[in-house]
Amino acid sequence: MSNLHLEVIAKNFELTPAIQAYVQEKMQPLLHHFHHLTTPLNVELSIHKFRREARFHCHLPGGKDVNALASTKDMYEAIDQMAKMVDQQAKKHKEKMQEKGRNHDDAL
Repeated sequence: MSNLHLEVIAKNFELTPAIQAYVQEKMQPLLHHFHHLTTPLNVELSIHKFRREARFHCHLPGGKDVNALASTKDMYEAIDQMAKMVDQQAKKHKEKMQEKGRNHDDAL
């Protein structure tokens, strides 16, 4: 499917294949920004009484750590929100890396 090294951990519930596949699908946009991610993408899903949490952490090329946390009443919604935050951070980091590259090229 991809070269994502995705580690999904479930706390306080059993991780189903459907949720695992959903997380995998939602993390695919990272490959649009960074084609070769060698570090693992860590996703922790947990249930706390009335809220569902999706927490993300990874290390991107260029020394950037990306963290995201979403908490809602629905696990799929929490995963969606978390994935959106991750995508926005990755896109912003890629743009900064490209800008630094242009500035460096202009100085030459």
